[in-house]
Amino acid sequence: MIQAILFPEEAGLTKLEYDRILNAVAGYCNSALGLRFLKKMRVSADFNFIMMALMQVKEFKTLIELDESFPDENFHDLDEPLNYLGIENSALSEEQFLMMLHFLKTIRNIHLYFKKRAGTYPNLEGLLEGDD
Repeated sequence: MIQAILFPEEAGLTKLEYDRILNAVAGYCNSALGLRFLKKMRVSADFNFIMMALMQVKEFKTLIELDESFPDENFHDLDEPLNYLGIENSALSEEQFLMMLHFLKTIRNIHLYFKKRAGTYPNLEGLLEGDD
């Protein structure tokens, strides 16, 4: 879950150069979805949330350094195609359909990736189960 608590106050965020950190992290986002998620992130004072996030980062770092390549391609922004699906008598273009298909295949591959490694990355696996 994305924490909405800001700590320290806005003046503290400026002093900590929080915007500079976000800009540095944004350089590592490989999709518009990642950038959108990054913009929603907030500094948190919740100890449990911070510890969980640190464990997830540690696991993902280990995954990147030691394991096979992670299926992280084809993360498309699906807002527009999904909006079309809500409009009666509308249809997706071939390009939009293929974009959704590739996105769904990537999600399936991520699930398979963690299924093959069950228990190896428990905090990251929790993200797939909807645990925060």
